Parts: sequence; C-alpha cells; structure tokens
Amino acid sequence: MFILSEFKDIIRTPPSQFDQTIDSCIAQSLNQKLSNKVFPNVGLCMMLYDITKIEDSVIIPGDGASHTKVEFRYG
Repeated sequence: MFILSEFKDIIRTPPSQFDQTIDSCIAQSLNQKLSNKVFPNVGLCMMLYDITKIEDSVIIPGDGASHTKVEFRYG
C-alpha cells in the first residue's frame, strides 16, 4: 500500500543544468534528495509522483544558481 504525501521545498539548480528543462532538473534533484529516505509520520519515500506547483525562480546575489519553490507529491 502506498500513500501520497504532499511536500514543499526549495530546489537549487546549478548553472550547469540551465540547458535542461526546469521540470526535469527539479525531478532529478528531488529524486536524489528524497528517494529511499524515511520521514517521521510519512514513512519510506520511494519516488516522485508529480509536481503540483512551481513558483518563479530566484537568483540570490553571490550564487549563480537558481532557487525555485516547489510543491510536489511523493509516494
């Protein structure tokens, strides 16, 4: 039995990945960060189900990467 849990996070995309689409960069970063991890009151996170909301990206001064607020469901 799998349960989908809603998460919010800020994803950092380095400049070397700017040639890829934002969806694929975010999905790759989320799977690297959360896959096969156990969270309290959620359980074992297996894979990204979908991305429900992507807000505007921001570049912080002194850091060339973009930072994007993301809402997603993970199962």
